[in-house]
Amino acid sequence: MATDQNLINALDAVINKANSVASGSTPEELVYLGKALEAVGPASTTRYIVEIGESERARVIAEGNTAVSNLDAVLATSGSKGGIKAVQVFTSSGTWTKPDASVKRIRVQLVAGGGGSAGHGENGGAGGYSEKIIDVENISSISITVGSGGAKANWGSNASSGTTSSFGSYLSASGGQGGHHSNHKGGLGGVGSGGDINIRGGGGTGHVGNSSNGAASYFGGGSPGAHHDAGEWYATGSHGAPGAGGAGQWSSYNNRNVTGAAGIVIVWEYGQQ
Repeated sequence: MATDQNLINALDAVINKANSVASGSTPEELVYLGKALEAVGPASTTRYIVEIGESERARVIAEGNTAVSNLDAVLATSGSKGGIKAVQVFTSSGTWTKPDASVKRIRVQLVAGGGGSAGHGENGGAGGYSEKIIDVENISSISITVGSGGAKANWGSNASSGTTSSFGSYLSASGGQGGHHSNHKGGLGGVGSGGDINIRGGGGTGHVGNSSNGAASYFGGGSPGAHHDAGEWYATGSHGAPGAGGAGQWSSYNNRNVTGAAGIVIVWEYGQQ
């Protein structure tokens, strides 16, 4: 192995290069440095090191382009190339229809209807939540059911539960229970099923001596509560998040409670741009 000035210059060049770019180098630069270091042993000139580095850089770039092309083909097949193409939101029952063949995968999120409130502040439970990734390459349409909010109840009665939301036979969620005036309990939350993720909705508040809002769903809080002096306040769950429970007022008056919020189904479409 030579020990002349050329080798010293070569080592200096490698060290300087490493010091200047190592902290923020590109993959090509790291390959360049690696090959340059390997070449120091048998070579004694900076020129030889530079030639090897440039050659290796060209190879990596060429192979990288080929790898990217192959990856594009794989992603196009799997349906995730290009990411999200569109989002469809269903607030009432209907049918999801694939817009075109480029959509390969969908992510479905759904929540059931929330339970209504009853009596003396017995609030409704929130609808359950479910989420799933579905391969739709060979599917053109899927039926959707969006759960409704449970009806409120007057003094002395129990409120109704929210109804189920579903996306075909793939995933579903049960509605939140209505408030129970007869035993002064808030409604239980519904629960998701069939999804990659299944979550129970929040439970409603039981008999209380003050006002409280409805149970929260996956998407947010319930309708606001109020004292009976506020009158009918919000009779529907439209002021709560989808699937949230209705709020019961602190009152022995009729028409002071709130229906549960309706559910929702959200379909995220993924595919090739």
